[in-house]
Amino acid sequence: MWENTDFLERDSSPLIVIGYDERPAAPDVMLGLAMGLERMSCRVIDLGLTTAPCLRFAVNHLAAEVGIYVTGAGCDPAWIGFDVCRQFGLPADGAFLDRWQQLQRQSISRPSRSAGRLT
Repeated sequence: MWENTDFLERDSSPLIVIGYDERPAAPDVMLGLAMGLERMSCRVIDLGLTTAPCLRFAVNHLAAEVGIYVTGAGCDPAWIGFDVCRQFGLPADGAFLDRWQQLQRQSISRPSRSAGRLT
């Protein structure tokens, strides 16, 4: 599998797995997402072009806190957005998304002074 597993070491920063589907805009949106998460001191694992089941498996296998899939499944090709899953690869429920929305409305502060890691 991976020879260097330093990114899996537990520390105070959350581990987030990200990936994208085949939409032309998805790689650029995912790059912006990865850079923003890294700036907020998150440890980010970029799966690149993948499927939603593979992303959920990676979230469970790597014991990540969140998985974010850049997709527009079920919409017109011009649409793009995020599908979010929580720990163990479970779908994000209403309570999880409500908490996420509350956190977005608060003032932004970084959990630490050091940037996260992108793998």
